[in-house]
Amino acid sequence: MRIREVLFSNFPLKLLSFLFALLLWIVVSGEKKAMVEIMVNTRIGFQNLPKNLEVVDYSPKQVNIRLKVQKNQIFLVDSRSVSLMVDLSSVKEGEEILPLKKNMVILPVPAEVIKITPSFVKVKLGAIERKQVRIKPILIGSPPDWMVFEGYQINPKYAIISGIKESISKISSVYTEPFNLKEAKLDETFKVKIVPPQGAVSLIEPEDGIVLLSFKGREKTVFKTFSVERGNYKIWVKVEGPYSKINSLTKEAITGVEKKGKKLVPVVQLEEGVKLVRYRIRKK
Repeated sequence: MRIREVLFSNFPLKLLSFLFALLLWIVVSGEKKAMVEIMVNTRIGFQNLPKNLEVVDYSPKQVNIRLKVQKNQIFLVDSRSVSLMVDLSSVKEGEEILPLKKNMVILPVPAEVIKITPSFVKVKLGAIERKQVRIKPILIGSPPDWMVFEGYQINPKYAIISGIKESISKISSVYTEPFNLKEAKLDETFKVKIVPPQGAVSLIEPEDGIVLLSFKGREKTVFKTFSVERGNYKIWVKVEGPYSKINSLTKEAITGVEKKGKKLVPVVQLEEGVKLVRYRIRKK
């Protein structure tokens, strides 16, 4: 009895509430599924480009896409989430006009593509070629004080670059990153990176983009003078020899004076390769 009373007491009011709730659910459900049209602006992309071709230019760069999408999903659809990819698997060198089809559009949510404006893209394609060019080092600064710089050796001497003909036709050389000659040594080989070519040009060889740089030259021959007092004599000497040996030589190398015949000559302890070229001796 109680259950029946609960169900049927105020029955008209309860029926009205149920109908109102049902109507509200239908409205909300219908609102979620309502379709609206929107316009999205997005860039054109390419895929399946043959290995022997390069896209030189294309127009237009962007298209307008009209979509029909559920109203509650509009916030998921914008120029960053929508893309248009053109298949280039069957193209040839030169200019081609390709239709833009609805099935090329990639969408983040289920939607209907209504129209693409413009409906075509003009693509210019160039054949990729290879070319051998000389590698030139960029040398800055001055050689070390001890070095007479006579040139350099680079290995490899040539690089192979790749790109469309009009891009590589004007390139005759590629260059290394700057190397400061102050760091040069005659007994070492230095690894130096090649600066990547600009534009749509690729460096094919050497694969690692590294060259070996070594330097040709010799040690400078220099002069040095000393003035010392030894016993009752003042001695002035001038010596000549390799930079490294002369640079480390001090006046302590002059130990005294000795007589050779009627002449007084300084006694100087010199390394091999260093020679005495002039001297003066006088009494105090």
